[in-house]
Amino acid sequence: MNLMKSFYTSYYRFYKPEQREKKILALSDVHFCDRVEASLKAILRRAEKDEPSLIVIAGDLINDRDELNTTAERARLKTWLEHLGAIAPVCICLGNHDFLFNDLEHGKVYQAPSILSTELAGIPNVYLLDDSAFEDDQHYVFGFTLPPAYYGDDTSKCHESLAILKERLAACEDRLKNLPAKKTKIFLAHSPIFLNDKSVQDSLASFDFVLAGHMHNGVVPPLLQDIWRKKRGIFTPSNEFFKDYNSRIGLYGDKLISLGAVTTIQPKNKPFGRLGGLFPTYIAEISVAHNIADERKPDIKKKYERW
Repeated sequence: MNLMKSFYTSYYRFYKPEQREKKILALSDVHFCDRVEASLKAILRRAEKDEPSLIVIAGDLINDRDELNTTAERARLKTWLEHLGAIAPVCICLGNHDFLFNDLEHGKVYQAPSILSTELAGIPNVYLLDDSAFEDDQHYVFGFTLPPAYYGDDTSKCHESLAILKERLAACEDRLKNLPAKKTKIFLAHSPIFLNDKSVQDSLASFDFVLAGHMHNGVVPPLLQDIWRKKRGIFTPSNEFFKDYNSRIGLYGDKLISLGAVTTIQPKNKPFGRLGGLFPTYIAEISVAHNIADERKPDIKKKYERW
């Protein structure tokens, strides 16, 4: 199979007898630019075929705000999202590429308001969730914006951010507790770091699913994907090797799902950008089911599929 023209789909089925049966399509790390056009078209075809009740994107919708510096590119992104929104509600949280930007001239990374807040405004059925919630008759989705410390190259800063995470979750407590029992409840964040920590689990106890991306499946080559079963990946997003927090795709605990990337290696990541075409488009399909067998084995299968 030509991996450049394939999905690597993770299928999950969860037993939720109190909720309506449904299918949710989950994506992350699109890194929008002209070189991901084929993947975007394939995702649309897949969504039209699967007819999900909800589509979620766990951050890094864009790669760099420079990618949206022309009217044509902004229109292309909006058109894609409009088509997705015509299929199902689309909920998007912010990733580091959406609001942290490189100042190459001064060698710094700085935080700025996300360009997405203006570009996505007014697109029907598309919701940018920046510490806010989307709710309809079937779903409750809270999009959490993780602090910049999660995305630094300094691992010690990353670990210090656990305290910040807990503090910010406490500030959102009124939107994280006492959620409607009969709705599918999703906590959407970009990075999975600490989301399965015991000290954080109580804050997220009301949610059925915690979805995150960012790790790009540890940049594990497709040839190793099905024979190397480790949970830990090779590279972290900050180019560290074999770190414990570098989670690959899969189910962690009973609700945290680490998603793969639509674009594993960003085209601007020189000199390796062209290698991105060797990786499939990672997506996940999460089903809420009434078959009690799914209570015992929610992580069903992962497989390559043609576009």
